[in-house]
Amino acid sequence: MVADLWLGICTSMQFTLLPLYMIDRGFSTAVAALTMTVYMLVAVAFRPVSGRLVDSQGRYPVIIMGSAVFFLATGPFPFTLPVWLLLVMRGLQGLGFCFVGTALMTLVTDIIPKSRMSEGIGYFGVTQMIARAFPPLLALALKDAFGYPVTFTVVFVISALMMLSGFTLRWGKKKTRASDHDTGGVSGMDASSLSPSRSDKKEPVWEKLVDRDALKPSTIMLFIAFAGSCAQTFLVVHAISKGIGNPGVFFTANAIAIVVARLSVGKISRKFGSVAVLAPGMALVSLSMIGMYSCANMAILITSGVCYGLGHGMVIPELNTLCVLSARNERRGLANSTFFMAIDLGQAVGAYAMGVLAGYAGLGSIFLMGALFAAITLFGYLLLRRKGFVRSSDFREAI
Repeated sequence: MVADLWLGICTSMQFTLLPLYMIDRGFSTAVAALTMTVYMLVAVAFRPVSGRLVDSQGRYPVIIMGSAVFFLATGPFPFTLPVWLLLVMRGLQGLGFCFVGTALMTLVTDIIPKSRMSEGIGYFGVTQMIARAFPPLLALALKDAFGYPVTFTVVFVISALMMLSGFTLRWGKKKTRASDHDTGGVSGMDASSLSPSRSDKKEPVWEKLVDRDALKPSTIMLFIAFAGSCAQTFLVVHAISKGIGNPGVFFTANAIAIVVARLSVGKISRKFGSVAVLAPGMALVSLSMIGMYSCANMAILITSGVCYGLGHGMVIPELNTLCVLSARNERRGLANSTFFMAIDLGQAVGAYAMGVLAGYAGLGSIFLMGALFAAITLFGYLLLRRKGFVRSSDFREAI
C-alpha cells in the first residue's frame, strides 16, 4: 500500500499539471491530451509483458524494474523539454507505471483470501483515495507559488520514495496457504467454475497477451475508462475556465467518496451480487459528468466529485475481482494486466478523442459525451446480462 501510494501521488500530480503546463506553453488541447495518451498507450502495449513477467519471474523483480524506470524518466521534467522528448519521458513513465501496478496488484491478490477478494481489493485501493485527495491540490498550490520546475522536482523526489519502498517487498513472496486452494469460492460457488479447466492444446498467441477469462469484465472497464478520461485530463482546465479558483477540491471530494465506496463494495457484492454494485456505480459515473459539464459553482463541482468517486469506487474493485477470480491461479498476473490494460487503453484513446472533440466543440462538450458513453455502457451491461453474455461460468454466480 505504501509503494502504491507513492506511485499514485506521482501519477495524480502529473495528470493535474501536465495539461495545464502544455496549454500554458501555447499548445492545443489535443497536444496537451497526448501527455496522457502516450503514457497510457505505452502502458497498454507493455501490460501483457508485465503480466507474463510477474507470473514467470515473480512480483518483486518486476516492481523494482518498473519503479527504477519510472524514477529515471521523471528526472528530466523540471527542465523545459521539447515536446517530442517530453512525450518520450511520458512513455517511459507509462512503462514503469504498468510494471509496478501489475506486480503490486498481483502481490496483493496473492495475500487476500478468495472469499474476501472484493473487500481486500477495495481496502488496497484506499491508497488511491490519498493519491486523489491531496496531490492535485498540492500540485496546483506548488505551481502557483513556485512554478512548474519546483513542482516537477517534488514529483521526482516522491518517485524516489516509491523506488525505495519497493525494495522492502523482497520478503513479500507468495506462500502457499489454505485460502489459495479454497474451493469454497465466493457466495458458495465451486472454485472450479471460476477457473474452468482447459485442455492441454497449444495456447493461441492472443492468449499470451490477455487472459481469456478476464476479457468480459475488462471490456466493461474499458468503456468506463473511456468515458471518465475527460475528467482526469481536462476537468481542471474546464473548471478554471468557468471561474472556479481551485478545482483541486473536486479530487478531494472524489477521493473521500472512493474510500466510502471501497470499504463497502465487498460487503454489498457478497450479499446482493455484482449487479447491485456495477449498475449504480455506472449510473453515478454518468451523473457526475453532467455535473462537471455544468460546473456552475463549487457546490456542484464537489457533488460531482462525490458521485464520480462513489461510481469508480464501486465499479473498479468489483470488475477487478471478477477478473482475478475468473483466472487460474498461475495466470493471475496476466488477468490483472488484462484488466489494467483495459483501463489504460480506455483512458489513452479517450483522452485523445476528447481532446480533439474539445478543439471543435469546446471543453464542455466532452463531459456530455462522457456522460452519454457511461450511460450507454450501463444499458449495454444490463442488456447483455439479461441475454446471458455476462452470466457464464467464468463470472461469479451472483452477477
